[in-house]
Amino acid sequence: MNKKIMKLPESVANRIAAGEVIERPASMLKELLENAVESGADNIEVLVEEAGIKSMIVEDNGDGIRFEELPLAITHHATSKIYSIEDLDSIYTLGFRGEALASISDVTNLEIISKSEDENHGGKIITHKPAAASKGTKIIAKNLFFNIPARYKFLKHTTREFYLIKEIFDMEALVQPNISMKLKNNDKIVHSYLKANSLKDRIEDYLDDNNIFSNLIETNMEKENISIYGLFSNSKISQSMRKNNFIFLNNRPIENRVIYY
Repeated sequence: MNKKIMKLPESVANRIAAGEVIERPASMLKELLENAVESGADNIEVLVEEAGIKSMIVEDNGDGIRFEELPLAITHHATSKIYSIEDLDSIYTLGFRGEALASISDVTNLEIISKSEDENHGGKIITHKPAAASKGTKIIAKNLFFNIPARYKFLKHTTREFYLIKEIFDMEALVQPNISMKLKNNDKIVHSYLKANSLKDRIEDYLDDNNIFSNLIETNMEKENISIYGLFSNSKISQSMRKNNFIFLNNRPIENRVIYY
């Protein structure tokens, strides 16, 4: 029996789309960390419970979001990054802040404090009012996929989900040495990076192994409008696994089989 073709209600369509953007706690953290970095923050703290499934808090001391713009920030197709089709050819930002928040608000109970408070339940604004807050933004996302049981049941064990969270956190911390960053899981500090003078200093902090760090070869190349910086292990500490292999392009983590091999 052929069923009639109908346009999905906006609330259903948004929830489906959000599930594609926010696949798991780690993908939510990636979006929130990029927002915090682009806010001009020099201090970011992340607190998760049950690997971010129960709750995830990302707090920064950046520029914050204007009170009147908060409702717009969690709507779809709202961003401060582009204003015309031509802007797509010259994007230097990490992402579209409004799009990430909109997707997160569709699949969590969301609260934003940025000199104001904005609490959201599954795509509907509950309150929008002034609140006491210091400079910056604090985003609290609770109960991931509470309204999409099919997505929720495909999440892995919290041990695996937290491993992926830490991986995202460390990658962002590696490429942002000018920002102090702290990660806490169930109120326990997992890793804390102090602001570093250089990428090399941040990498030393990440490795936490003087033997490995002392055997790294530094390279720095520039040609026309391209620059390449790298730290490579020498033959004394070579390994067959890809662990501790990181590639960043314009401060974004990427994967490239040719470079890896």
